[in-house]
Amino acid sequence: MANEQTNEPRNAAPAPPDGAAIELVPPRRKRRRGFAAMSPEKQRAIASLGGKRSHQTGRGHRWDHDAAVAAGRKGGKAASERRRAYLDGTQKRGDADG
Repeated sequence: MANEQTNEPRNAAPAPPDGAAIELVPPRRKRRRGFAAMSPEKQRAIASLGGKRSHQTGRGHRWDHDAAVAAGRKGGKAASERRRAYLDGTQKRGDADG
């Protein structure tokens, strides 16, 4: 949409004063930080330490196959119950209390 006073697009940059040069500045590149700035070898070494520590504290792979299946079934059942309640009109979407 054009500006009624100047007939220029609304998002156009203001014109420089007569005789002034327009200086174009290239956009800055984002610098990588944290893990992204590290080499893949260093990332792997740090991740490996975390995995080893989780096993030392008893938190790594604490579920067997049957426990994982049961947990998935429980989550699926809860989701389908929420969906059914929403479709019946007894519960608003996102409302856990009903």
